[in-house]
Amino acid sequence: AFDALYGTISPIDATRVNALEDGATETRGGQTLRFLHTRGHANHHFVIHDEAQNVVFTGDTFGLVYPALQAHGRFAFPSTSPTDFDGPAAMESVRRVMALKPKAVALTHFGVFEDVEAIGAQLLSWLEFSTKLFDEGKASGDEQGTLEQALRWKLEKELLTRLPFRPTAEQQKLINFDLELNAQGLAFAAVKARG
Repeated sequence: AFDALYGTISPIDATRVNALEDGATETRGGQTLRFLHTRGHANHHFVIHDEAQNVVFTGDTFGLVYPALQAHGRFAFPSTSPTDFDGPAAMESVRRVMALKPKAVALTHFGVFEDVEAIGAQLLSWLEFSTKLFDEGKASGDEQGTLEQALRWKLEKELLTRLPFRPTAEQQKLINFDLELNAQGLAFAAVKARG
């Protein structure tokens, strides 16, 4: 599926890559940007704080806010897609973004939002639930495919209790994609953590 979605991904020339330490700053176009490491979703993850605008470009650290799911109030949930999920680190990263007290967060999925506290609170609650599922999966001994199925079911059941409305067929399609990715990520990390 990854190959079908993205095709061949060619590496960037090493001379164009700049590895930055946590808290490092770079000035581009007269703007100073601060780079903060935010593990949890993935080990390599970082966010960028535009201090002048007080906006944080969050990548996947601050989850998903599908426009199609916002009609009944803010609804956000995290991405635990197949990488190196670490629940406590993910929660710490969300708290780190919130502690910056940004005017807004610019999410990769999907847009710029000013209700940072509301989104953060939802993400922390979801990440606690996801960490519980990870721990259960790690202890279960189930193979990855079986574990993915079980986690997918639990994630959907939880999502439907938190979603303030019954999703349409089109909304369910959106939800299903991320439920599958999140279940895969949790299962992958749980199996990997067994050693």
